[in-house]
Amino acid sequence: MLEGNVFELTGAPPADATVHHSSYFPTAVTLIGNEFRWAGSDAAPRLETAGPVLPAGGTFERTLRGNIYRDATLSPLVRPTEP
Repeated sequence: MLEGNVFELTGAPPADATVHHSSYFPTAVTLIGNEFRWAGSDAAPRLETAGPVLPAGGTFERTLRGNIYRDATLSPLVRPTEP
């Protein structure tokens, strides 16, 4: 679970932020109320989770809720997308 963190990404603005999570057991990943800061506002920030490697029949659940995306000026909500 990632909750209430601030991630400040430097360098060229990335197109997305990917959280990699893998497991051999049924699992879940939760990202709630985090703040993602980009170097500029030209990118279209989005948060994605890369699902785990699971045995046949395994399950993977994700919860993305209430995350905040800002450009370098800390302007609120820079085109967020949460699948």
